[in-house]
Amino acid sequence: QALHKQYAPVLEVECKALRGFYLKLAQMMSVRDDFVPPEYLGWMRELQDACPIPMSKEKAREILEADLGRPRHEIFAEWEEEPLGSASIGLCFKARLQNGRAVAVKIQDPTAEQLFRADLTTAKSFASVAMPEHVPPLEEIERAFLTEFDYVREAENLELVADNLVHYPGKVRVPRPVKELCTKNVLV
Repeated sequence: QALHKQYAPVLEVECKALRGFYLKLAQMMSVRDDFVPPEYLGWMRELQDACPIPMSKEKAREILEADLGRPRHEIFAEWEEEPLGSASIGLCFKARLQNGRAVAVKIQDPTAEQLFRADLTTAKSFASVAMPEHVPPLEEIERAFLTEFDYVREAENLELVADNLVHYPGKVRVPRPVKELCTKNVLV
């Protein structure tokens, strides 16, 4: 227990500095209170919606406008400049479309996928030498998480889940994406 108290803050600093795969792994482990000591769970849970991300709001706007091919004000009647949250791969903003519909807009950090892939390659290389039994779980993590870097696919999955839950009105609400405003890097 004393070691956990001593090293949990150290691991937090390192994990946030390394970003990529390490943030994603911490997010994943934040729900495992049966496995992860409590000294780690607090900061890991905070990463669910407040990850350190180097992408500025200005860069997010550039990505949005480049991907959608027009200025933000032509698409959105309102835009909150402060992000609603930050994830391991991007920022999320609250906005309102020109037709009045309230939306959340996810914009992916352009460095996120490359960093994640590099981290995972390193982890798999190390595991193949030092702990080969951990390579298959790392490959499974790779398959699961690499789908997160394509917001068009995420939009399709949102549609599928929403369609499957249509018979449960009022119990579960799944936001429907605005498909014509979804790209690999932008999800509305």
